[in-house]
Amino acid sequence: MTRMDSSPSTRRRGAVVVLVAVTLVTLLLCATMAVDVGYICALSAEQQSNADAGALAGAGALYDGDLLTPKQRAYEVIGYNQKRQGYLSLEDQVVEIGWWHPVDNVFTALPDPADWSTRGYAVRVRAYRNDAPLFFARIIGKNSTDVSREAVTVGGELCKGIWGVQGVRIPGNVYTDSYDSTAGLYDPTTAGSQGDVCSGRGIDGMGSVEVHGDMMTGLGYWPTLAGVAAEDTFPTGITTSSVDGMIGPYVEVPDGLVSGGDLNVNAFNNVDLAPGTYLYDSITMRAGASITVSGPTTIYVASLSSIEGSLDIDINASDVTATGRGFINTTQDPHNLTIVIMGDEAILNGTEAFYGSVIAPNAELNLSGTSDFYGAAMANTVLMRGDFQAHIDESLPVYDLLKAPRPFLVQ
Repeated sequence: MTRMDSSPSTRRRGAVVVLVAVTLVTLLLCATMAVDVGYICALSAEQQSNADAGALAGAGALYDGDLLTPKQRAYEVIGYNQKRQGYLSLEDQVVEIGWWHPVDNVFTALPDPADWSTRGYAVRVRAYRNDAPLFFARIIGKNSTDVSREAVTVGGELCKGIWGVQGVRIPGNVYTDSYDSTAGLYDPTTAGSQGDVCSGRGIDGMGSVEVHGDMMTGLGYWPTLAGVAAEDTFPTGITTSSVDGMIGPYVEVPDGLVSGGDLNVNAFNNVDLAPGTYLYDSITMRAGASITVSGPTTIYVASLSSIEGSLDIDINASDVTATGRGFINTTQDPHNLTIVIMGDEAILNGTEAFYGSVIAPNAELNLSGTSDFYGAAMANTVLMRGDFQAHIDESLPVYDLLKAPRPFLVQ
């Protein structure tokens, strides 16, 4: 029998079949890369959007008084997004309340989420899309994939306490707590925990600091203190930009108010101010001097101002002893005395208890003295000296003008 050799065309057809097979596999792999990898990237973007939106919504609800509300709001927003994305799996999502360390960039979940007293100020959302079906990847045995993304948002809390927009320095020994003057006089046995010390930047000090409240700094800053009570927490929900202008309305002198010039109170003298609104170029009180108010009184100080008693200062010591009496509010109601200072220096100290609000947006406010402070203080910077005790009045109307800084993403 004669052996027949394959013709060239037959051999070519065999080579084409192999080439088509190899090309088809390559095309399918390319399709997998183009379609499935692109699909996974789209899913990742969706989950990042869900995490961001959920964390922002949750942080915005942190201070409604119910710790469960932030989680509920986060889930609501995530659920709304998921429906638009064609699926719903809220049971896979993780929403946590906790703290954010701005220097180390670390989130710590609350040990007991049901304990409102721990006052978490950050929300972390881990958004998951599990078992998302794939397309061409099924050829290589990959039928589905899991995608997750994470976001952390800090919810800026409204500070009810002592504000230093550009910084707070504490060389002295400071104690703070809070109370509501509409419910009666301050009682240490029922004192609250809104004695906050807040700054749009840093809080620095070498003294002993016991804050029954929060110490809040700007983003990227952290309290630097030598002797801080161990139970204190340090929320960081404030940025410098978010506090700029927050106290602006208080520094506008009412139209038609005529200045009384410089108010100088000589040593051991007293000036009684009838309830009303006053404007002075400056106020100075000498040793033992005082100004007494007996009803609703607002005092505007228009220029470089010094509100002080006579000071006995030892430059080698770490504290200041005041010998003046200062402002005397006979009603003991902080609502009845508001001092607005538009200059760049303010010294408030004395041996008499102070009841009222001090607003000095352009000044360094020096708070010191041997007696207690009942009310609120806001200034460009704050310096607290001596053995300073502040009992923050949570009901003061000055806080009605403040808005908590908007939540912002930190991760």
